[in-house]
Amino acid sequence: MVDIKGALAINASIFVQAINFIITYLILKNFLFKPVVNIIQEEEQAENLLNSSIKSNENDISKAVEHRKKDWNEFKNTVKEKAPEIESEHAFLIDVSQTLQQTTIPEQDAHKLKTELTSYFVKKVENEF
Repeated sequence: MVDIKGALAINASIFVQAINFIITYLILKNFLFKPVVNIIQEEEQAENLLNSSIKSNENDISKAVEHRKKDWNEFKNTVKEKAPEIESEHAFLIDVSQTLQQTTIPEQDAHKLKTELTSYFVKKVENEF
């Protein structure tokens, strides 16, 4: 028969192991777990700060997009009002560009024509707005 009493006997080694476990736990708690938990909390705070910054930027962007849409609609309405004038100027530009493509113009004449057209359209824009 096997002596069960000797196998289950409580001796000093169990107390030494318990004390060793408690000391190891306290060392790990103070030198490993606490710094790791602090690092994780700092990263979570940084992530929350970035998320709030992203949401703020998204709101700013959506406001800017709405403002641009409003400006674009105003521009479209202005263009619709001035469409006949723009169409005649567009037809003029098409005629000029076709003429320029069909003929060869010396560089000085092309530069002079460019200057005249630029000044014409600058005056036209200044008078319109």
